[in-house]
This record gives sequence, C-alpha cells and structure tokens, in this order.
Amino acid sequence: MEYKITKEQCQATINKAKPIVCTHCGGQLSPVRTVDNANNPTYWVGCNGCNHFDNGTTPEHYEIAKRMVIERRLRPYSHLKEPIKENNLVDYKYWLISQIGGAVSIVEDIITLYKFK
Repeated sequence: MEYKITKEQCQATINKAKPIVCTHCGGQLSPVRTVDNANNPTYWVGCNGCNHFDNGTTPEHYEIAKRMVIERRLRPYSHLKEPIKENNLVDYKYWLISQIGGAVSIVEDIITLYKFK
C-alpha cells in the first residue's frame, strides 16, 4: 500500500516544529493513519488525546489561549451554548477544548501582528 504521506514524513513534520502541542487539548501530537479526500491512505498530524487533526501550536500559545477562555471568558465560538459542567461533563469538556482551539488562532494572530507593528 502506498501512502501519500508516510508515517516517517509526518513525524518529521512534527519534529521540525517542536515543541508543539494540540491546539484543542494541549496533548502530544503524533502521526495518525487516515485517508485523504480521494480515499488514498495517508498520515496526518493529529492528537490521540482528543481525536483532532491538528497542525499544533507552541505550549505557550496554548496556555495563553486556555487562560483567555477560562479566566477571561473569551468565546471564539459564541454561538455554542456553554453546557453546565455539573450536568454534562462530556459535553462541557468538548465545548471547552473547542473554545480553546478557537482561541489559539486569535492568540497567534495577535502575537503575529504585535511582532510586525
């Protein structure tokens, strides 16, 4: 079977960008076997912790985004209603990692703009 992106190529992409973590849960990224849109076997960078395909971010950017969501109540996906944590922990955790993932994009944009002022 011929892979469009091999496991080794995918791992090399991860290694080149270190240190990076998942933008949603902050977990470790690894090559994940999947298929592309043409149904060809391939490996993509993903997180086995939250099952999200991800290009990753720095641990610092992730922590800033997480703090912005939890401490400052940033809501990148304001259309998603926040589940009550005590009533449905699974939905709440999914909502939280989605908000953090969206916040990572905002944090990275702000940092990029700040560097090029």
